[in-house]
Amino acid sequence: MLFNSLPFLYFFSVIYLVYWNLNNKFKLLWLILASAFFYAYWDVFYFLHFFSIIVAGYIIFRMVLKNTRTYFFIIGVILLLGNLIFFKYIPVTVRLLYDLTGYEIFKSIHESVPLILPLAISFYTFQILAIIIDARRGNCKDDPGFMRFTLFILFFGQLIAGPIMRHSDFFHQIENITFNIDKAREGILLLVFGLFKKIIIADGFAGIVDQVYASPASFNTASIAGAIFVFPLQLYLDFSGYTDMARGMSKLLGITIPENFNAPYLSRSFKEFWQRWHITLSTWLRDYLYISLGGNRVSRLRNYLNLFLTMVLGGLWHGNNYTFLIWGILQGFYLVAEKITQPNQFKIYNFLSPVIIYLLWTFSLIFFRASDLTAIANLFEGLADNTGEKAEGLESLGRYIVFFLIAHSIQWKKNTLKPYLVKKMNYAIIFSVVILYTQMIKIELTGIKFIYFQF
Repeated sequence: MLFNSLPFLYFFSVIYLVYWNLNNKFKLLWLILASAFFYAYWDVFYFLHFFSIIVAGYIIFRMVLKNTRTYFFIIGVILLLGNLIFFKYIPVTVRLLYDLTGYEIFKSIHESVPLILPLAISFYTFQILAIIIDARRGNCKDDPGFMRFTLFILFFGQLIAGPIMRHSDFFHQIENITFNIDKAREGILLLVFGLFKKIIIADGFAGIVDQVYASPASFNTASIAGAIFVFPLQLYLDFSGYTDMARGMSKLLGITIPENFNAPYLSRSFKEFWQRWHITLSTWLRDYLYISLGGNRVSRLRNYLNLFLTMVLGGLWHGNNYTFLIWGILQGFYLVAEKITQPNQFKIYNFLSPVIIYLLWTFSLIFFRASDLTAIANLFEGLADNTGEKAEGLESLGRYIVFFLIAHSIQWKKNTLKPYLVKKMNYAIIFSVVILYTQMIKIELTGIKFIYFQF
């Protein structure tokens, strides 16, 4: 069930109407059941696997919370990372071993165990790890109980692609959930804005980007350059659109989940960019990986290495392809180089920094989007020879870029605009929004998934 689909509209409508007619205890149970159905709708087997991980995670969390012995914590980390590695990295490793050695045994293993990556495995792994690490550090001292723990991990509002929540973001909110009209109005604004970003703009860019990256050797220079240049816009609109929808639906249910984007393409440094882009992942990597490696409490050289390794591992978290490794290496290089050279001391850099950041980010995303190095080579070859055909819909890029600028400006000025928009909304507009939601979904006939669902 995609958020941008009619089945989800029907699903959420039923959940919402029943939810606000239940007392608080049954609200939580209703959300757990709804979330279980939402995940099982994709695959029942992987839901059972996911639920077993939640149960195991809760048991380990309780052990770590009540016992100072390190081995409970180590068992939990090994279990969660082992589960992630088994599904996400073992298949590609076996395939790589076959490609390198040619041994048939590796080919046989790869073909006999065709593992499919469970939905949301990277996100729920990090969320369970976070609460176990917090318990180990003494930052989480109370047991919320199995039902609340399960809802914290399973909540359909942010399950598939985040934001990655912390226990401090969630548990205090579900003790006594009450309806708040301002929160509901804000939720509707976020929901519609997210739909607009995803369906109207991001999927418009996808028409050009998907063509070119599927067969780069077939297109001319203008088409390839256009696809490379606008993919960062598509990625931002697709992912932040999903996040807006997730936050909007959660607010309609009386729950606030963290913001994940804050006008990242206005950043004046890569450090600032990663404070504005995929914020919950960036802070997770900082708090649970970078700081654990020693952070900046070590020598300067070691600090650079910690920063570099954090971004490399962040790249590998995104995918099991070596292109994601290269993407992570580039992010680490950008941040370390920026820290060493401190380019913001130059006035010309300060003036041009958002453009420079965007261009370097765009280059790195070639490795994020392309399927392999051969596709990347074909992209650069096509840029140079200009012998291919023009991509269908290339002339519409300008219109979508204007839409992006509007959406990005709204997010930049959201704190100024939100109070005004919320106050001007009324119950008649709520009905109008439902109609708009239905009409916008009808535009989206191809079922384009959210990009971050693959992680």
